[in-house]
Amino acid sequence: MAKPFVKWAGGKEKELNIILENLPNQINNFYEPFVGGGAVFFAIKDLNITGKRHINDKSVELITLYNNIANNNQIFFNYLNQLNYNWELLSKLVKNNGDELLKFYYNYKSGINNLVQLRDSINNFIFNHHNDFNGMLNDDFNIQIDDFYLEIVNALIRKIKRTCHLEGKADFGRNNVLENIETGFKSAFYTHFRRLYNERSRNHELAEVINNERASAIFYFLREFCYASMFRYNKRGDFNVPYGGMAYNKKLFINKINQIQNNEYQQYILNSVIGNQDFEDFVNNNVPQEGDFIFLDPPYDTEFSEYAKNSFEKNDQVRLAEFLYNTSARFMLIIKDTPFIRALYENRGFNILNFNKTYMVNFQNRNDRDVVHLMITNY
Repeated sequence: MAKPFVKWAGGKEKELNIILENLPNQINNFYEPFVGGGAVFFAIKDLNITGKRHINDKSVELITLYNNIANNNQIFFNYLNQLNYNWELLSKLVKNNGDELLKFYYNYKSGINNLVQLRDSINNFIFNHHNDFNGMLNDDFNIQIDDFYLEIVNALIRKIKRTCHLEGKADFGRNNVLENIETGFKSAFYTHFRRLYNERSRNHELAEVINNERASAIFYFLREFCYASMFRYNKRGDFNVPYGGMAYNKKLFINKINQIQNNEYQQYILNSVIGNQDFEDFVNNNVPQEGDFIFLDPPYDTEFSEYAKNSFEKNDQVRLAEFLYNTSARFMLIIKDTPFIRALYENRGFNILNFNKTYMVNFQNRNDRDVVHLMITNY
């Protein structure tokens, strides 16, 4: 069974068993108007589907990823490999200079150096190792390098102060302290590229430097290393999820790159019809017929229903329900159980199955950890 290449809001990897065992026995064409990370799309790779697979999502960034992978875009993959190379260099930098970095920490912890002296020590470290940093951000990603250096200084100061506070008078040990320092470096790297990605939409000159393939590579990197693969945008429209933390330091980005460079994986996506539209436009342009199957996993009816800057409101839920009332194709809808959703689908002759879903992360009460979901089918 093929696996998704990216975690997406509301992904259904953990629900695949119940979904797959309730699929129709025969499917002509397969449609997925809200593909997201594509857990179901990839899970049905080896099923005997006689027609075409059609996938769609309104997120431009996501569908750009699908297309770059499907077309084996070598410019995109070159940028991914550069990001991975730079990411791994950070680990080597900490490992090769562990004694010097530990001296900064213990001098500050013991009171030998104050905050100003700590900042000076870190600045001197960057200056003395400028060849390492220049090699890290080569010509393709050497963008606003002074801001990156400042991000490193501030991140390391925050991490050293935080580690000293947690450690108190106890000794974390060399390896633990170095892991925290590495987290400071990697958090700075992540935050630097998050800022570049966000500023690109407002800065015409930066948008010319960060071309579409480069932006797509940065987006994929951010999606892999953001905390818990969360989606969160501020009122300005900026993606503002922080770095995942120490547990992500050893995450092997190269494994994801190898996964999406697999020829069979790419061909599977390439042989599918890929859309980047509102769901209604998508199904109107590719009208499902009797014998076809539609899998739907739309944004849920919650106060927080915005994914990748694309809102999905109650009127959109109504539009979706009206489409499903009238389609001749078979469908399966997976959605969170709310009174509003119940009112849309009950007493319509549909089969409604309840099942429980547990969320690993509950951010600002946007999802209860344990909630009831509905599987709604017309077959």
